[in-house]
Amino acid sequence: MENELILPWNIYNIHFKVIKIINSCELYTTYEVSCKHCICSKTRTADSRAPSNLRKHLKDKHSNVKSVRELLAPSTTVSIDVKRKVNTEINDNSDVKKIKNLNTVQMSILNCSNRKSLTSQEDLDQMILDVIINAHLPFNLVSHESFKTIISKGYPGRTVLCRQTLMKRIDNSYKVAFDKLKNKLNLVEFVSTTADAWSTFKRSYLGITVHWIDTETFERQSYLLSIKPLKGKHTYDVLARAMESRIFLGFVASRLQPRTSH
Repeated sequence: MENELILPWNIYNIHFKVIKIINSCELYTTYEVSCKHCICSKTRTADSRAPSNLRKHLKDKHSNVKSVRELLAPSTTVSIDVKRKVNTEINDNSDVKKIKNLNTVQMSILNCSNRKSLTSQEDLDQMILDVIINAHLPFNLVSHESFKTIISKGYPGRTVLCRQTLMKRIDNSYKVAFDKLKNKLNLVEFVSTTADAWSTFKRSYLGITVHWIDTETFERQSYLLSIKPLKGKHTYDVLARAMESRIFLGFVASRLQPRTSH
């Protein structure tokens, strides 16, 4: 069967059947497999970085099987320190007829650590930007030598963008998101806003969220318009001035329904 899933080590396809791929990324693939020697239907996982857990299962449960003993024997063990091809010999009556003539290259640990990064510089920059925004980290994180070391070790051949570039890209991302939201709201006849004021560590903030009903799905859509510091007590006049000063460039106000605050 052409589309049948197989493991990256031909010799282990003799003993295990791939049920499905659980996860696949640039660095490795995770498989759900079942053992062909086991009577029970229990499954286990394996990933393409090493067959160690599959080997351990065979050693613990099926060391009395001849083909397993041959696999576990030092002379037939696939080395993870040397890059070499594994050619599986198949006879006509074997269950592994489907994988005849397939070759697998076992990548050594040394080669893995020295390989060129599979992540592009553009993708790495975006990941750094995302983690700083989503985790509320300071912009100067990219200037720390410890952070640069993590990136250089984890992504060989890649560099950390400077603070100025980071801030410029965050501004650009904001403008893109801003324009997308404007375009969405231009298609909506009515919107409503909610405001929430709170204090933490002796500082006060006001958050404003806009809501509307999608005309196609009839589901409520919500976007955060603004979070800004508040000065003074949370009195009606302070809140009113803060909310009016942050109305979304005027085009939200023209569509507003009565607002509520928490």
